[in-house]
Amino acid sequence: MDIAHDILLQADTRLLTLTGVGGCGKTRLAYQLTTDIAPDYPQRVWGVELAAVVDAELIPIVVARTLGLHESSAMSSMAGLTAFLGSQPTLLLLDNCEHLIDACAEFVDTLLGVCPDLRVLATSREPLHIAGERQFHVPPLDIPVPAAPEVIEMIADVPAVELFVARTQAVDPRFELTPGNAAAVSQICARLDGIPLALELAAARMRVLGVEQLLARLDESFQLLTGGSRVAPLRHQTLHAALAWSSALLTECEQSVFRRLAVFAGEFQLPAVEALCEDLSDAAPGTSVLNQLTGLVDKSLVMVAIDDSGAWYRLLEPVRQHALEQLVTAEEATEARNRHAAYYLSLAEQSEVGLRGPDQALWLDRLEREHGNLRAALDWAHAQSASRRQGSADVPNSLELRLAAALAPFWEIHGHLREGLHRLRDVLERDKGKPALRVRALAGAGRLSFFFNHSLGSRYTEAEELTEESLRLARELDDQRAIATALADLGFIHRLQEDFPRSIARLETALAIFRDLNDEYGTATALLQLGIGTYMHVDRAEGTRLIVDSLDRFRALGDSRWAALAQAVLGRMAQGCEEFDRGIELTVEAMTAHLRLGDRWFVSWDLFALADVLIVSGQLRQGVRFTGAAQALSDHLGSPVGGVSFHKLAVRVDAVREEGWFDAAWASGYALDPIEAVQAARSLLEPSAASATPSLTPRELEVAHLLAKGYTDAQIAEALFIAVSTVGTHVHHILQKLDLQSRMQVEDWLDSIEPSDGATG
Repeated sequence: MDIAHDILLQADTRLLTLTGVGGCGKTRLAYQLTTDIAPDYPQRVWGVELAAVVDAELIPIVVARTLGLHESSAMSSMAGLTAFLGSQPTLLLLDNCEHLIDACAEFVDTLLGVCPDLRVLATSREPLHIAGERQFHVPPLDIPVPAAPEVIEMIADVPAVELFVARTQAVDPRFELTPGNAAAVSQICARLDGIPLALELAAARMRVLGVEQLLARLDESFQLLTGGSRVAPLRHQTLHAALAWSSALLTECEQSVFRRLAVFAGEFQLPAVEALCEDLSDAAPGTSVLNQLTGLVDKSLVMVAIDDSGAWYRLLEPVRQHALEQLVTAEEATEARNRHAAYYLSLAEQSEVGLRGPDQALWLDRLEREHGNLRAALDWAHAQSASRRQGSADVPNSLELRLAAALAPFWEIHGHLREGLHRLRDVLERDKGKPALRVRALAGAGRLSFFFNHSLGSRYTEAEELTEESLRLARELDDQRAIATALADLGFIHRLQEDFPRSIARLETALAIFRDLNDEYGTATALLQLGIGTYMHVDRAEGTRLIVDSLDRFRALGDSRWAALAQAVLGRMAQGCEEFDRGIELTVEAMTAHLRLGDRWFVSWDLFALADVLIVSGQLRQGVRFTGAAQALSDHLGSPVGGVSFHKLAVRVDAVREEGWFDAAWASGYALDPIEAVQAARSLLEPSAASATPSLTPRELEVAHLLAKGYTDAQIAEALFIAVSTVGTHVHHILQKLDLQSRMQVEDWLDSIEPSDGATG
């Protein structure tokens, strides 16, 4: 509102049009603005309601009568208006211009041209598009952030919640926001997308419904959200009527596009709309889907956000439900959902190649943003399968299996492990169709099962069974690439089961097949896994050479995910050679790359690896802190990322669990989100705070750590096998070098230089 107020007050603003979806509060804001600036226009502020005007020729007459002017035989309404408005500074509000948009534009343009002291404030679903117009899109109210909606302090001041609570208290003064209902209130506000009219109508239902009952019935919102004020305009008495008022103003082609958009779940882009509406070009020659979509944006029925990846569109949920109702009524829902599913199947299958190259990050961002649509396509395919109906010629019978198999790499990389594994298990159980499709789906399920259950060796049973079945079918089909893929995955699993001979044999076979196929990605993958097994069981030098070879190949392919993993593995090897700084550097760089891709599973793995090298190098508190951060992310993923790979780390952490500083260090790490954790890790690569302070000798550092633990001089002397007088000398030097006044301050100093804390172990 402050922005709109500032725009209206600017000297060069002659016309400000408030646009927005029906029910978003344009009229309310307009009248609030006129009230705020009315003192600048003494007795010269008028508001004109145009919703009931159906004849464009009546606009000047209605405005004139509102201003108290009466048409005479000697002067038309327009002439009288221009004469009256041209005499003094005037503010004129024209409310609801959308159904007469062309006539309103001409009317306002004429008035502004001959009345230099006139300022017009208009409300409309779309701008007037005349010279000098300033536009302010009235957004829905802010809604609660999904995180911790049950915390009252986090949602009480959110505008949508404030409005809902206030309107509910108007019908039920006893209502209060409590810990018991906060989550439901938060979900109601989000479900209604913060649209003020929808929130007010929902609150009106709180006379007879509890908050949980209201939430459960929001899918029937058009029937539920009725009963507004009897004195409100008819189009505002129900949400359905408010939206019908908007959609009735669309052209026939715009209506066709609008109702088809109901099948999108969340955001979508222009190519998806064009695929959905490709038949409309023939029906309306000379028009384009983009033009129709632009019209819907102008009329505030479609929201648009533009960023570096292009324009993204979406429908607010109540608007989508209205469009869906129209789609069903037009008997177009099945065809629209088939087209939608076919488009997202094509997108998912294209992504399988994109996720292995230099455009990894772009593909991952797009798939994550389109995840709602991909889920909707899977749900539609599942519903078709469940009801034993076949789709159109554009939608294969095995749509669900194809789509789930294609999405497995995305689910793996972005940590949708539980969801992806559930989808694949379910469809594999039901769809016993084409072996070629089952091979890919089984392989994807095996990998998801591995990552999801990565804890104890016995937990790899499902992953092994799924992958072995994929291998069996691949051999029946003589699909060499699928055979090599299954062998490589099994080699990975066998290594973690510590069956090194079997692991190496399978990986060597996979590598030979990939090389015969000139499959660079498969070759690099097999080299990495073979290198790790060779390093651990056969020859460290040869293993390192194989891993470096895989790293070079992944970099050449532009595959930053697996290149980062190869770096992290080399970091673990550097730790084994006590090259701790190198180990930290490689691990942090790998973690940064994995975070950039949104690969939370490997970020967690990298954090565990970083914690391990820190503890082994003697940086105990930092190691415990990053163990906490790794565990937090692992818990969030619902996948035990640690386990076999870091069983020695668990032992090392347990060894210092009784230290007085342990709980605070762990808690500070556990509280970090992935971005904060990686930022903290990257700070380890920067010059530490200790470099800005006088350095202590190794013996002085030992004494300082014991001081921090509360040891007396005698206890320090006994622990370090030195004289008590020598301890006193060291303490004196420590305090002098650090400019400290007491030995109690030494612990605080150690905390301030955590990267080098615990350097002696």
